[in-house]
Amino acid sequence: MDYGTLLIVLVIFGVISFIIEKIWGINPYKTYVAIGAVTLFFSLLYIMLPVMYPPYNINLSMERLTTWLVSFLPGAIIGDVAGVMIAKFTGQKQ
Repeated sequence: MDYGTLLIVLVIFGVISFIIEKIWGINPYKTYVAIGAVTLFFSLLYIMLPVMYPPYNINLSMERLTTWLVSFLPGAIIGDVAGVMIAKFTGQKQ
């Protein structure tokens, strides 16, 4: 999925989450933050694991870091932009 489509999907997802919050009073954004924090923690742990235990494979750790930066980080930035757009549309704090 290209980044423009991802942005549109995330904006639609944010609008649906806003509607869920208004109808049922459930705040799904806190759940998204918790899931994101856990995912980030375990991703970084997975990246650092090869240098924490013998044989201390720094090359594998750098390869994992590079893959993570290329695969995960652009989508996370697009998600952050979508969240800011939804906050502007709905009048919520960022």
